[in-house]
Amino acid sequence: MLTHIKQWLEPPHFEGDEEKNRVARLMNTLGLYFALLLVAAAAIFIPFFATDKIAAWIIIAVLMMLYIVSRYLVSRGQLKLGGSIIVFGAWAIFQGMAFFSGGVNSPVSITLVAMSIIIGLLIDISIGSIIVLLSILVELGLAILQTNQYPLPQILHFTPLATWFWFALALGFLYGTVNLVTRNLQSALNSAHKENERRKNLEDQLRYQGSHDVLTGIYNRLFFSAELERLERSREFPISFVIVDVDGLKVINDTQGHTKGDELLQHTANVLCSVFRDGDVVARIGGDEFAVLLPATDSATMEQIVSRVKERLVEEIFKHPDTSVKLSLGASTAEKGTVVESFNLADQRMYADKAGHKSNKSHLSTS
Repeated sequence: MLTHIKQWLEPPHFEGDEEKNRVARLMNTLGLYFALLLVAAAAIFIPFFATDKIAAWIIIAVLMMLYIVSRYLVSRGQLKLGGSIIVFGAWAIFQGMAFFSGGVNSPVSITLVAMSIIIGLLIDISIGSIIVLLSILVELGLAILQTNQYPLPQILHFTPLATWFWFALALGFLYGTVNLVTRNLQSALNSAHKENERRKNLEDQLRYQGSHDVLTGIYNRLFFSAELERLERSREFPISFVIVDVDGLKVINDTQGHTKGDELLQHTANVLCSVFRDGDVVARIGGDEFAVLLPATDSATMEQIVSRVKERLVEEIFKHPDTSVKLSLGASTAEKGTVVESFNLADQRMYADKAGHKSNKSHLSTS
């Protein structure tokens, strides 16, 4: 039985609708506050303060039925209607108690003002506006009755202790709703922060994917072309280029499978990144073709770097004779604004080097 009660007290869950789940949790907590209010009234007010206990029990029973109906509506997804019943029920209780405990001058009325505003913010702006308007009109009616010294029946007169009791309940309910609003706001801010982080991560991921090759993790042709255009307008001359082609990739794909070919491309990218500097742009610009852009690098420095590439390739042959990377290289340097021409020259030299490999001639063609 306790398990069923616990399940009944838990907020409903709506699959795939986080915003609805958030509002449902909010309504559930507010409903529990309302239920605790009724329990406190039944356990303390009726036995010790109520003059007409039967009438008080009937009012509590009616309000408890409204609470049950509101929970049913919330469980069925009627969040606004269920929440409105709870809100108006709580408002009606404290408005009535304010009337019985001194009218406009009652301390319950003071807490009711803040409660009306907070509940309006918590549930809905339109509902909050209605509550505030009702509070103003009812308090106006109370003020008129007090001004005309309209006598209340003796049964409706509260003792100071009864007034204090309802003031304490109103203050407790007000504190609970304020705390609920604060937590709801914090939850909304956290959700917004997480959503911003998710979007930022997604944008970073898309930006990375837009500028990097998926297989090797180095820059792609799109980024390389954009960087080429940027440097052509810059003052970072001289600019050097190294074009690299992986020899025999098609044969490896045909004989050993594309997985082996992909591993060879990845290994080539690692070799190139280990040789070139951090400021150099290493990119895969084709299926088996790589390009390296070296800003502010003259031909002498470029030749030294190419020599390091040769040395690394020799090391690879000794370390991994069966799977070593075999590359064709071409390089050139643009001294002024002839970037595209220099890039094309490096590409031509690479093809010349590749042709030399096929005819068992020179290994490299650079200048």
